[in-house]
Amino acid sequence: MPITRQRPTGDRIAAAARSAGRAGGYCWVEHPGGGSHCTLSPEHRGRHFNFYTRKEFD
Repeated sequence: MPITRQRPTGDRIAAAARSAGRAGGYCWVEHPGGGSHCTLSPEHRGRHFNFYTRKEFD
């Protein structure tokens, strides 16, 4: 059986978090300053927005 290289743990955790946000029906682009994600639908146009933190960003 060939040996496969796995991504570092941090990368896998980040990918899982993005996947979970998208599966939840959110755009899930991360705020440039960190700490929040876009909670609009994936098909939205324009600026990103997080309803919980009330942050709007590009």
